[in-house]
Amino acid sequence: MTYINVLERALGRQAEKKRLPLQDGIVVATYAQTEALQADVVFVPATSITDEIGRFLEWYCSYYRAGRQN
Repeated sequence: MTYINVLERALGRQAEKKRLPLQDGIVVATYAQTEALQADVVFVPATSITDEIGRFLEWYCSYYRAGRQN
């Protein structure tokens, strides 16, 4: 829901949500530890999902000449 909330704020409109029961195989939570990977590839992400969604929407709307609500 966090991802959807960020999209809603960035787009300036509410999504139509249809809540359904969880399906078999859905991963409810993960507890990945990425420290070893970050050390191996010498990369630590520093941009928040909120910032990146905003940047993506700017590109998308520009590329497809789509309007935004806000």
